[in-house]
Amino acid sequence: MDMEELISIILPIYRVERYLPRAVDSCLAQTYTNLEIILVDDGSDDGCGALCDAYAKKDSRIRVIHKENGGLSDARNAGLDAAKGAYIAFVDSDDYIAPDFISSLFSCIREQDADVALCSYVTTQDDGMKLSVFEPGKERDGKTEHIADGQIEVCGSKELKTNLYDAKHRDATYFIVAWNKLYHAQLWKDVRFPKGKIHEDEAVMHEIYDRAKKGVYLHRKLYAYYQMPQSITRAAFSAKRLDWFDALDARISYFEQKGERDQVSLAKEARANAAIHYYYRMRDARIEDPEWEKRLRGYVREGRRESTRKAGYTFFLLSPFFYRTLTCVERDDKERLYQLFYSLILVFTAFLCLYKLGVKYVDPWDEARHGVNAVEMLKSHNLIKSTYLYETDYYNLKPMLSMWLIMAFMKIFGMNVLGLRLPSVCCYLLLSVITGNFVRNRYGRVPALFSMMFLAANTTPFLAHMVRSGDADSLFVLLFSIAMFAMISLKERPDRLWIPGLSVSLAFLTKSFHAGIIAVIGIVFLLFSGLIRKIRARDWLRFFSAALLPVGLWGLLRYQTDGTLFFRRMWETDVLRRTAEGFGSNEAGPGYYFSYYLGSMSGSLQVYLVALVLLIAGCVLILSKNGGLKALKNSDVLAFALWILVPAVAFSAVRTKLLWYVYPAVTALLIAAAVVLGRVVNDAKQNRYLREGIWFAGMLTALFYSVRLLLIFHNYGIDGNQVNAFQQTIALTAKIPETHGRIVYRALTEADGETVSNWAQQDVFVAEAYGDYFCRNGGFEEILPELENETEGFDVILFTDRTYYEEVLSPALDALGYLPEVYTTMGEYMSMRITTTD
Repeated sequence: MDMEELISIILPIYRVERYLPRAVDSCLAQTYTNLEIILVDDGSDDGCGALCDAYAKKDSRIRVIHKENGGLSDARNAGLDAAKGAYIAFVDSDDYIAPDFISSLFSCIREQDADVALCSYVTTQDDGMKLSVFEPGKERDGKTEHIADGQIEVCGSKELKTNLYDAKHRDATYFIVAWNKLYHAQLWKDVRFPKGKIHEDEAVMHEIYDRAKKGVYLHRKLYAYYQMPQSITRAAFSAKRLDWFDALDARISYFEQKGERDQVSLAKEARANAAIHYYYRMRDARIEDPEWEKRLRGYVREGRRESTRKAGYTFFLLSPFFYRTLTCVERDDKERLYQLFYSLILVFTAFLCLYKLGVKYVDPWDEARHGVNAVEMLKSHNLIKSTYLYETDYYNLKPMLSMWLIMAFMKIFGMNVLGLRLPSVCCYLLLSVITGNFVRNRYGRVPALFSMMFLAANTTPFLAHMVRSGDADSLFVLLFSIAMFAMISLKERPDRLWIPGLSVSLAFLTKSFHAGIIAVIGIVFLLFSGLIRKIRARDWLRFFSAALLPVGLWGLLRYQTDGTLFFRRMWETDVLRRTAEGFGSNEAGPGYYFSYYLGSMSGSLQVYLVALVLLIAGCVLILSKNGGLKALKNSDVLAFALWILVPAVAFSAVRTKLLWYVYPAVTALLIAAAVVLGRVVNDAKQNRYLREGIWFAGMLTALFYSVRLLLIFHNYGIDGNQVNAFQQTIALTAKIPETHGRIVYRALTEADGETVSNWAQQDVFVAEAYGDYFCRNGGFEEILPELENETEGFDVILFTDRTYYEEVLSPALDALGYLPEVYTTMGEYMSMRITTTD
């Protein structure tokens, strides 16, 4: 072997007194002896400088450079400036090399006439030097198994550059780093590491490979890479890690200037993949940086243009949350386990929402009214004015947002009960997802799982008027919750004030003046938390724009239909009557909601009382272990307290009492209980058995109430439970195509013998949605004159029952000589055609 070539080994040194002797000794022990070993003391404030000087006295091949601290890149650059060797190698001062590291790589360069040679490396956490780690075999780095069998892989310049990307070579990391290689010194002429940056290797390796005509990869473990816990590249994530993108940007710019489109495409795709990973790393580390988030998403968009795998990038851009949910990108084993439970809970909640969704009869009042409004608006191609029996509706005085949502689902799933109720289901599932995501990011995994399980046990909203019902409350509670989550986040992101503003606006377009509660909570929160001082003028401008523009646009369009009449009716009914007078039979005292949700009025122990008890117990445990009241003095506690108490107190003060008025409050109570219980479980200061007991108590509570709901839904349709035979008769008749679009009447006998001839709104929905019928009030009394006068072309459908048919209808028709055509019969109900046409 030619021993005339001088080889320079550069060791940058900073605070590695414990490991430095190992690194230097491994260099001195090289079988190739014509070396200069450059020790660069980068202003280390421990004993490293003295150690370097001592080594220089013992061996003349060692040169020492003492300099002010400038970082790893600056230290390497100082070594490069001082190096005299024809070839250069880098060894980090906490690593060590095999005795034949230099000789083996130098032989590869000479034999293959190459400019650079690299070897495999082995990771170690041992403090000492163990030459046994260099024995032949395989090295596993995470899930990647690296070959170390001694074979040689010869690469041209293009292959060297291509191997920088994980997708192209299984040992790509071996090509990226600077320290497992031997270089011809000419490759480093005018090339230096970027000062003050980490990921410095990736900022220069592409240029080194571009200069090299040929490289050699020796599949042998000759370098021992020490995994020091406090190493900057393996420390907890910080924004400094984003220096990598500066390196990639420089690489892309370099190849763009050279016109190498294939390298540009590879680099942009690699940068997009890295952007996705770092996006989640930032989120997990709770680093809020809108500019960097925008930059990372921009990298993904650029990568999508270069890649043939566009679907994944598009999915990420549309929804980073759902992308991560499906791919588990950047998840550790605990996170993957969390993701499994998260998915199972979400699937269970979806099943709970959908199971026998279309079996129950259409509810009177809000569900029916919303359904009729949506059907008629859809049929008449009207998006602004709601109607009932095709006349302007001044009973349902809610704006049109919930009707729009029902109309959209009916366009997809048809005009039926599923199309009516699926919007509420989807809103609640979205609420579960958003809640789980928010709680996970802010409080941790266990609170997130608790919150989703408690939402699956949200008993009353599941049974009445919300989750499985075609009305506005699921959408309203979703918007209410989004506003609260955004409000809680204002401490970190005051620029997101527009989100509560938009939520209030959309909530108003859903439930009218009920949305004012959100505004009240927001005002009190900003004042008492002191966050109002952080809000800038431009943030207020965005807030008011988001809050006023949607409502203003709707108000303008609605005004054009009937002037101020609808607005006056809204104010008189939804504000004045419901607060001052009470609303029909729904008037009750101030303790109504507390008696129902926390007392015995509902007839059973409600999940809300259990959640409240667990919440209080959890707070006591937190206070006892974490410094008393100081542990609860933060804006999050204030936000949850307002979220629970303001709706409960405000709606308890008004005369009209309806269970769904306080759905936002009871939903907040469940989420708050989940957060507190999760914090107790995660608190290492608490007794282990207590924490495990809290975990099981919380989960068993949620499971008990959610399974009880499931059993209730399972009984739907069994022995006529929750089934309306009259509505089924209408739907069965609607299956006959020739009946569609006809005028329909009804005449039913009640238990007291009275005849009901006007249409109930729940039956109007079924008639209009399933049969496109036109409902007319008056019953047989309206039909009889037409039959007596033998009105030409009179042709209607009558829905009735056997009692009325036998006692009234049949004798009257016989007397007139008419024989009705019976379409369907179901139990006591029937439908028939009555016509004067032969």
